[in-house]
Amino acid sequence: GVYGSWVGFALSILVFIASIYSGLYPPGEDAGLNDAKGFFKSCLAFPVVIFFWICGYIWKRPKFLTLNNIDVDTGRREIDWEMHREIQEKRARA
Repeated sequence: GVYGSWVGFALSILVFIASIYSGLYPPGEDAGLNDAKGFFKSCLAFPVVIFFWICGYIWKRPKFLTLNNIDVDTGRREIDWEMHREIQEKRARA
């Protein structure tokens, strides 16, 4: 549901932050900060995942809908135009 989507999104952000942190401060090394080469080697997964997500979205997106495929009548309510006109006139007089 909706709550599960938000929990998944929050956990994904948490994993991304942890990945950036471990790229900056790699575990098991005494040097402290990582150099640029080591940082980009450890954080290379993020741009790769984004690239494949964009490619998959472009490849699997729905085609453009034509007017024959669009249902504009289902769920539409009928309007009593005489009553609508009376309400508008009453509002204009007030």
